Amino acid sequence: MIGIIAACIIVATPHLAATGNESGIWFIGDTDPTKVDFDPKTQGLDYSLCRRNSVDTYQLLRRLNHRPDQIVLHQGSIWCVDYNAGISLYSISEIGTEHRPVSSKMSLQSILDLGLKPIDVLSTDLEIIVSCGEDSLQLHSFDGSTWQELPTLKESNARVTIHLGNILAAVPCEEGVKLWTLDGDAWKEGEAIDLVGTFDSILSKEDWPILVSIKDGTAYLAGIQKGKRVDLATCQVPKGRWSIVPSPAGLCMLGVQRNGTTTALDIGWPSGKNSDISIMSQTELSGPSFFETYPFLLFMVAFMIFIFLKSRKAPSNT
Repeated sequence: MIGIIAACIIVATPHLAATGNESGIWFIGDTDPTKVDFDPKTQGLDYSLCRRNSVDTYQLLRRLNHRPDQIVLHQGSIWCVDYNAGISLYSISEIGTEHRPVSSKMSLQSILDLGLKPIDVLSTDLEIIVSCGEDSLQLHSFDGSTWQELPTLKESNARVTIHLGNILAAVPCEEGVKLWTLDGDAWKEGEAIDLVGTFDSILSKEDWPILVSIKDGTAYLAGIQKGKRVDLATCQVPKGRWSIVPSPAGLCMLGVQRNGTTTALDIGWPSGKNSDISIMSQTELSGPSFFETYPFLLFMVAFMIFIFLKSRKAPSNT
């Protein structure tokens, strides 16, 4: 019964597609549906790939007409996972700079014909790994050209992360969660960890697996060291979709409401100290310059100036 209740809560939790590491944070933002948009080029593009570029600002990198289920940073590009009669894998290259937006190229990489909704997406040095399935954990890796099915873990409602180069799964149980590690071609059962509230997700920071659980609207973050739980931080769950990701400063809880309100709560590492919550605004950055848009014209102008100066220095025949 506990497992069934936990499964229902996990499914009902509105997770935000987000990813982060030591270099930055990326997430899928919403556009306020009540805001009138007179630009025909952006009408119908209600979502956007965003990057946080300061404590209280974020930059829009690319507008989207639908919300991806998951995103991950892989080999310098953002990869998006969608589910619609199959698992679609897109990449968005040219993820931009802090000072200037870019016209990012979005390309379909592959479609996996599988009737299961993706739950997590992971990145290794060489592959993208998509997890799916509720009754059992199914993993499929994509190396840029082909898909490969990895060993199945016959446990319900598992969440996964990459920890120290290995796939680590957390499965809800009566105690809290039980950990499993994919060791070659087989899953190795690990320790059971007790939690406060209901298990939500797992992530990794340095050499710490971090478990997130929810109770009465509060998120509890617990690290694992030597098979023991170490309480790290607690924070109020924000409205709307939310997610906790690694960040340059430690950890960050992002929240995005359907009305476009975007919040960030930084959690220090390894102190676990919460900063004040920030309501982020979109930075108004200038677009690419004329010569950045049409670089060939810069060469033509330089060439014309050279010809003009050359002709003025030419000796007169009179």
